[in-house]
Amino acid sequence: MVKSAIRSIPRELPHASIYLDDLFEIEQILSERFSKLPNLPEFSFQYEVEGSLRMTTHQDLIDHGGSCTSFRLGIVSVESSYSENCVLRFYGRLRPTFDVPYVLKEEGWAIWGKVEQIFRTRAGKLKALATSLPQDFIYGAYVALCIIGFIAGLQFRSYHGFIGLIGLALICVSVQILVSARNWNNKIFLHYRREREKSREAVRREWFGKLAVLVLGAVLGVVGTILVDYFNHPN
Repeated sequence: MVKSAIRSIPRELPHASIYLDDLFEIEQILSERFSKLPNLPEFSFQYEVEGSLRMTTHQDLIDHGGSCTSFRLGIVSVESSYSENCVLRFYGRLRPTFDVPYVLKEEGWAIWGKVEQIFRTRAGKLKALATSLPQDFIYGAYVALCIIGFIAGLQFRSYHGFIGLIGLALICVSVQILVSARNWNNKIFLHYRREREKSREAVRREWFGKLAVLVLGAVLGVVGTILVDYFNHPN
């Protein structure tokens, strides 16, 4: 008798925020696998946004725009065996999930591997680190804050007290970042990644432009003050 373990295909994906590029790539992976099936019936993808809007085309998603933390990708077919109410799901703070369609279970691991790789590319590393830490670690960090703060308070005017205060500040910032990261939502941006990058670049240029104007204004102000002072009080 030969015994072998049966490994179930995982469902939970890495914490990540993805774009339409990634969503459509997942659809392409599924479509290619479906195309290999015999007597494939017509099917289409369906999207549910924030639990209140249902869309059926890519253009619908593009026109809607923005981002959302509650999202479902489903498959609709004339044959019920091909239909899936939810293939990909976003929960917000919880990990996204992906369920391989039942008719594609034989290639489940291959499909899962490709989808997981997409999410790993967009993975939120800081959120993944924060959620992997046990709650006791956070409590321990707060205890360490109290101890360091107490010691630094006793030696406030000494060199060691100064170092303690710096350590206290660093731990405070680190703990706050980790606590905040645990509460970050996974999102799906309903636009292409390139458009997102263009938007960020435009914001950066606007910010640097305003900063340059402020710096130039400050420099001109200083130069003007020096010139006025020079002409009013010549040597």
